[in-house]
Amino acid sequence: DMAKMEWGFVEAFDAAELAPLTQRQIAALQGDSRLALQPYLQLVALHYPADDLVLELHAQEKRQTSEAGGSHEDDSGASITVPKLRLRPIWLAVHRVDLSVYYRRIGREEFQTLDALRSGSALGEALEAGFAGSRIPEHKRAECVQEWFGSWAELGWICAA
Repeated sequence: DMAKMEWGFVEAFDAAELAPLTQRQIAALQGDSRLALQPYLQLVALHYPADDLVLELHAQEKRQTSEAGGSHEDDSGASITVPKLRLRPIWLAVHRVDLSVYYRRIGREEFQTLDALRSGSALGEALEAGFAGSRIPEHKRAECVQEWFGSWAELGWICAA
C-alpha cells in the first residue's frame, strides 16, 4: 500500500494537465456522454489506512528539516514507531493543485465511478458501476453524484474525452 501511494504521488506530480470542462459543459452532460479524467489524477485502492502513516511520516520529515533545508541528525538513535494498521479498505484520489500533491479519501462508489470513467465507460454506465453493490439508498444517490461533480469541477478533474 505504501508503494502504491508513493507511485501515485510520483504520477500525480509528473503527469500532464488538460483543459478541464467548464461548468456549462458539465451541466450539459448526458448519460451517454464520454469523459476523461485529468492524467495527473491517480486512483489508489488500499487495504490499510496507509495514507495516515504516509502523511505522518511526511510531517515528521518536515519537522526534522531546518528552514535552511538541511536535515538535523537524530542524536537519540530512536527509531520511528509504526502504529498497528487495521485491515480496512481505503480509496484515494491522489491529485495535484498548484504543484502540490494531495491525498483525498473518497468513498467506494465515487472511486468506482471515477475508475469506470477512466476506463472509457459512458457517464450512465460509470454511475451504474459506481453504485453496484452500494448501501447508499436510491433516493440519496442523485445528491451524492451532485456533490461529486461539484468537487470534481472545482478541482478540474473532468476533461473532454
